[in-house]
Amino acid sequence: MTAQAQKETNHSDIRTFRAATTRAALAAIKAALGGEAVILDTREVGGLFGRKEIEVTVAKSSQPNSPQLTQSDAQKSTERVGAAAGWDELLRVARRLETQLDKMREPSATTTPSEGGNPSERAAIYARLVRRGLEEDLAFEFVRQAERLGAGSRKGDYNDEIGKIIRKRVACVVAPWRMPEVGTVPRPRFIALVGPTGVGKTTTIAKIAAKALLDSQLKVALITVDTYRLGASEQLARYGKIMGVPTYLANSEKSLEEAAEKCRAFDLVLIDTAGRSDVEARRAQMRLLRAVPKIETHLVLSAATGGREMGAMAERYTECSPDAIIFSKLDETEGPGSLMSAITQLPRPVSCMTNGQRVPEDIVAASSKGIAGIVLGI
Repeated sequence: MTAQAQKETNHSDIRTFRAATTRAALAAIKAALGGEAVILDTREVGGLFGRKEIEVTVAKSSQPNSPQLTQSDAQKSTERVGAAAGWDELLRVARRLETQLDKMREPSATTTPSEGGNPSERAAIYARLVRRGLEEDLAFEFVRQAERLGAGSRKGDYNDEIGKIIRKRVACVVAPWRMPEVGTVPRPRFIALVGPTGVGKTTTIAKIAAKALLDSQLKVALITVDTYRLGASEQLARYGKIMGVPTYLANSEKSLEEAAEKCRAFDLVLIDTAGRSDVEARRAQMRLLRAVPKIETHLVLSAATGGREMGAMAERYTECSPDAIIFSKLDETEGPGSLMSAITQLPRPVSCMTNGQRVPEDIVAASSKGIAGIVLGI
């Protein structure tokens, strides 16, 4: 079994290997570059006589004993880049992907010939979903569900049916800056943003507050209970000063109750919180927030987090029983399909999403149709 080795330019250390299987490609890489290589990309491509091949793009290791590339290796250029992976990690990931691709090529035990289910089309849509950030098992599940709904019988059906599956799975609620119908929620409406450190809770609060002021003409107040992060209260106070809304600091149940009482004349009160990594700290923070009756909690998760990490973070906050999810930093991710890991792990409605740093422009209300389009890239 042979593998083709290719180089980006005569002076580049980037090479592309092709083989009939992932293991054969990896064996060729190891023979050429030794035990360590920087893996830039792995994908399935068309091969000789129409056979499918595995293409792996690598960069020569910076190790001093790594083999040197020769002029005869330079055959074509490649523009694909990606994250570096160690050899052991690459083997683990590549073997898992190969196993999943093999499954996708096999005819489904539950799919009859009249239902379509073209193996190559199935493998292609599966690979694209994984590239879009869906975890492998979730991508596999979506493709199989789509085929049971008739995908594969006509070109383009996979996107249509998977879009329907996503829209059915994703629930959305009214954006925080839009007040629901009178009588459905109390006045004022208290919303606390919770979530891990670094997901953009404070900036998201500023965007919601500005939207509420400008678009909905609501009376807004801000409260922060983040007394752990250096400068956190000052940052929220600056936003409040710019927008002309009052900002209060609370570091105990009593002070939070007092701050909430001062906000009784407002329509919307937004509460900023600290990102807490340990279970007891999160529980203590939730006890503090529940000092405010009928408070809503919206869990903020960064879309720039990978699918497995996103699902793990959602699982950590399950016991906080958030009322809704906010996805931040959509502009910083190449794999927005990771959103589905959070929604699958923690089935809560989505209220809004942020896609940049501008206040208040870079925030949008959530819709199941919009999320399906983001995940599928259409």
